[in-house]
Amino acid sequence: MQRLQSSSTQTTRDDQKKREERIARNFQRRKAVEAARIKDSEEKRRRQLIAIEEYKQQRLQAVRFEGSDLKENQKPIKPKTGRGNCFKRRF
Repeated sequence: MQRLQSSSTQTTRDDQKKREERIARNFQRRKAVEAARIKDSEEKRRRQLIAIEEYKQQRLQAVRFEGSDLKENQKPIKPKTGRGNCFKRRF
């Protein structure tokens, strides 16, 4: 009887140890994934800031060397068509 109880206790301890190791591995894995995600998001943010800074520099150079570049950014003027007799359109 003593031997049976001892082996079941040993099995329980082994199971407990395996469970704790599995929990620890999962925790480490989650931490690693979270750290990688944070690093990726920081890298993405850094790239965005660099792109914004480059864009600002390009705009400044365009304004300095070419005068005003507002004409390039304006939409083309569309002719105002279809504004003939408004009375006909109602009926």
